[in-house]
Amino acid sequence: MELKHYDSQTGLLDGAVAPGGFERSKIDIPAKRNIAVLGLILLAVAVIFSLFISYQTIFMAYSIFTIFVFLSYLVLWVDGAWEDREPAEPKKWPHVSLIIPSYNSGHTIFKCVEACKKLKYPGKLDIAVVDDGSRDGSYEKLSEMEGIEVIRKKKNEGKASAMNTGILASRGEIVGCVDSDTYPKEDALLHAVKYFEEKKVGAVVLFINTTPPKNFVQAVQEIEYWISFGFFFKTIAAIDGLYVTPGPMALYRKKMFEELGGFDEKNLTEDMEIALRMQ
Repeated sequence: MELKHYDSQTGLLDGAVAPGGFERSKIDIPAKRNIAVLGLILLAVAVIFSLFISYQTIFMAYSIFTIFVFLSYLVLWVDGAWEDREPAEPKKWPHVSLIIPSYNSGHTIFKCVEACKKLKYPGKLDIAVVDDGSRDGSYEKLSEMEGIEVIRKKKNEGKASAMNTGILASRGEIVGCVDSDTYPKEDALLHAVKYFEEKKVGAVVLFINTTPPKNFVQAVQEIEYWISFGFFFKTIAAIDGLYVTPGPMALYRKKMFEELGGFDEKNLTEDMEIALRMQ
């Protein structure tokens, strides 16, 4: 297999070009974007207005504005939920390659791999763990596991570099990036891969949730995840405004990486950076 080199200076793979990304949806986008722009304008007006009025009035104004924003999101969420229908099963399921970057992840990586191996998927599925120079003995144990490919990097160069290494070596049409402490449900791919039947789709974001909470702090985090990945993400997706493909697990069309040049290895928020470039 020919491996290409990712140049972090140019953000491109060898011989790659970077056009404008994938075609953007034209379905009612302008009207919905107008709502978002209106909300930002109202926020600016509220901030400026609050500088000239009393504390009680400020509290009342912000309360009204908060309710307005929440209701705006709720309307968009309901509108998106009404229009959103899971696509039909593809006639031919595409080849999927899962990439799991790992660095000293012995406490989570094995459970992650086992969860990925249990994924139900009628098409071809392969799993690769990219060890980023671990020193906790996890690489040696991973090398003994069946049903996965283990790629070893001698030097620790970060998550983005590890994922680029795995993507370059992958063979699937769809590439899934999975954090080493993520445990996907068995039917995750069955639901997510269907969306790639629409050619303009470059990435699919999955709903991320915590493991069953065992204390109050974890329960609060679970609520936060439901609001962020459930309500908020679905809402901004309705206006084509997703700005991040969450690191825990996201699926990408491999062709997209070949066009845009992989993850930026110098960026700590590579999941946000790649999403913004895709836009």
